[in-house]
Amino acid sequence: SIDANGQLLLTSREGRGIKIDGNIGGGAFINANMKENYGRLSLVKNDGKDILVSGTGLTAAGFGANSFISQASI
Repeated sequence: SIDANGQLLLTSREGRGIKIDGNIGGGAFINANMKENYGRLSLVKNDGKDILVSGTGLTAAGFGANSFISQASI
């Protein structure tokens, strides 16, 4: 579908992964290592405590220094 800003929005309603294949052109601004996505992790706070994400291999989960992750503080 197309979102309110005219951008392509890929949605997996059945919970399956999304993989972009083929030559999509340089104007798509999608890095080669960002063509597959198998889910989203949402962390929700129910109290005033901070959420701490730690461990090994976090770069593979998208928490590396050069990774693109969504982050919000509300």
